[in-house]
Amino acid sequence: MAKEKPADSKAAVPAAAAPIQTGVIAAYKELAERNPNDRYVLHGLLMAYLSQKAYQDGIREFLRLCATDSHNDQAWMGLAVLYEKGGYDNEAIRSYLKVMELNPDEELVYPFLSARYLIRSEWDHAASVCLSGIERFPRAERLHFNLGVAYAYKRMFDKALEAFQKEIEISPQCSEAYSNMEIVKKNQVSSLKMKTP
Repeated sequence: MAKEKPADSKAAVPAAAAPIQTGVIAAYKELAERNPNDRYVLHGLLMAYLSQKAYQDGIREFLRLCATDSHNDQAWMGLAVLYEKGGYDNEAIRSYLKVMELNPDEELVYPFLSARYLIRSEWDHAASVCLSGIERFPRAERLHFNLGVAYAYKRMFDKALEAFQKEIEISPQCSEAYSNMEIVKKNQVSSLKMKTP
């Protein structure tokens, strides 16, 4: 009698995982209904949508949350991230700007928005966002890194080196900052490494 092959456990996981994840989204949506301003609930909801790559559904839900309370900076932040992941760059930028308007003390918005501007080669905007963020959060390492990239592309090499050096002082393990310093010293700006949040 021939032995039956065991079912491929890897093949079974995706089918089983989908309903569980859908349940997670539903649970977080219910929590968000009861606690629409709870940053941890909204973060959990955002992470559930991101883990499922359900960007469109997430955008619809976070648009609804923003419409319910247009001053909910955490809902706007979630919306911005979902727009970004969904490929809606202009909408992501507008949403990040809304977060900055509503809550300029939201530290995460500065590296996310400056990265969007760097990706779009909008060096002046990126530098401006970084400088605003650094003014509020002087030890925000990613902002110094992004500022260095913006300055390098603006061919402001001394300032770029200063920004990368500050990044290294704050976060000595940041190998990209060391690499970018060498690239700037060699004036090979097109080889710069970027970090996105």
